[in-house]
Amino acid sequence: MNSHCSNQDRFLNLVFIAKHHFNEPLIKDSIYLLISNILNMGFGFIFWIIAARFYSIKDIGLAASLISVLGLVILFSRFGFDVSVIRFFKYQDIAKIINTSLIITSLASTIVAIGLVFFALNHVGALNYLKNPLTAVLFILTCLFNSFAFLTGNFFNAARRGNHFLVQNLFLSSRIFLLIPLAIFGYIGIFGSIGIAYFLASVFSLYITRNYISIKNLKIDSNFLRDSLNFSFWNYISNILFSAPVFILPLLVMNMLGEIEAAKFYIAFAIANIVMVIPTTISTSLLVDGSHQQGEKFEKNILKTAICTFAILIPPVLILIFHGDLVLEAINSDYMGAFDLLKIFSISSFFVAVYSVFIPLQNVRMKVENIACINLLRFSLLILLSYIFVLKYGISGVGYAWLICYAILDIILVILNINDVRTFIAKKC
Repeated sequence: MNSHCSNQDRFLNLVFIAKHHFNEPLIKDSIYLLISNILNMGFGFIFWIIAARFYSIKDIGLAASLISVLGLVILFSRFGFDVSVIRFFKYQDIAKIINTSLIITSLASTIVAIGLVFFALNHVGALNYLKNPLTAVLFILTCLFNSFAFLTGNFFNAARRGNHFLVQNLFLSSRIFLLIPLAIFGYIGIFGSIGIAYFLASVFSLYITRNYISIKNLKIDSNFLRDSLNFSFWNYISNILFSAPVFILPLLVMNMLGEIEAAKFYIAFAIANIVMVIPTTISTSLLVDGSHQQGEKFEKNILKTAICTFAILIPPVLILIFHGDLVLEAINSDYMGAFDLLKIFSISSFFVAVYSVFIPLQNVRMKVENIACINLLRFSLLILLSYIFVLKYGISGVGYAWLICYAILDIILVILNINDVRTFIAKKC
C-alpha cells in the first residue's frame, strides 16, 4: 500500500514539475515554435513528396529555382525589421512597430518583384520563367503575401503568441492540397500552390492583428525607425549574408549541373531542413527570452537551450544517416543519388546547433556587428567551397562545404565567447 502511494506521489511530482517547466515562457514558446516549424517542415516534406510524384523532375528543378528567387526577394526586402520586431517589442508602441515594419517591407518586396519582372522582360535568357504573364503576376503577389505573413509571424513570436504562429503555419500547409489540381500547369502549379497558401496565411494574420493594423494607424513611425535603425541595419546585412546562400546554392547547382541535379539537391535539403530547423527554432525562442530578461537567468537558459537542442537532434539525425535512402526512395527513386548529400547535411546539423546557441547571445548583447562579420565569413565560405567542391564531388560537394563552414564558424564563436565559457565552467566546478 505504502509502495503504491509512493509511486503515485512520484508520478504526481513529475507531473507538477513538467507542468511548472512547461509554463516557463522560454520552454512554452520553444515548444510552440518547435511544433510550428516541425509541422511546417513536415508539411513541406509531404509537399515535395507529392510534387515528385505528380510533376516531372525538370518541373521540380524549375520550381526550386523560382522559389529561390522568391526567397532572395523577401530576404532583400526585410531591412532587418523581422528581428527588430522581436528585439524592441517591450520598449516601443506595438502598433507603431508592426505598422512601420509592414509598410516598409511590403512596399520593398513588391517593388523588387516588379523590378525583377521588368529585368527578365528586357534581358535575353535571364529569368525566363518570369516572362510568362501568369507567372509574373503570381510571383509579384506571392512576394507581397510572403512578406506580410513572415513579418506577422515574427510579431506573434515577439508577443509570445506561439499558438497564433502555429495556426498560421497550418494555413501554409494548405499548399499540399492544391498541388494535384494545379499539376496541369507544370512548375507554375507548384509555385501557385505556395502563393495561394501565403495568401490564406496573410488573411488569418490580418484578422489576428486587426487591432494593430488599421487605415488610421497605417503610417511609418519615425521614432521607432530612428531607435531601431542601427540594430535593424546590421541585422539586415547579417540576415542577407546568412540566408542568401540557401537561395543561391540551388541556382548555383542548376547552372553548374542542370535542372535534374538541382531537383535532387533541393529534395535532400528539404528533408535535412526538418532536422536543421530544430536548432534554429529554439534559437529564435532564446532571442525572445533574452529580449524579455537578461542576467543570470538568461545565462542559465542558454544551457537549457543547448541541452534541449542536442537531445532533440540525436534521434532524427541517426534515422536520416542510416535510413535516409528509404526516405528518398519513398519519394521517388530518381532522387536516390542525393543520399550522400542528405547524410552530410544531417551530420552538420550538430555544428549548426552550436552556431544557433551563440548567435542569440550576440543579438541580446546588441553586438550585431559581430554577427554580420561572422555571417560574411559564412557566406563567403559556403559559396566559394560549394563552387569548388561541386566541380569535384557533384551535389555532395555542397554538403562538404556546409559541414566544413559550420565547423570553422563554431570555433570562431567559442573564441569570441571564451569568457562566458570560462565563467560557466568555473561556476560548475
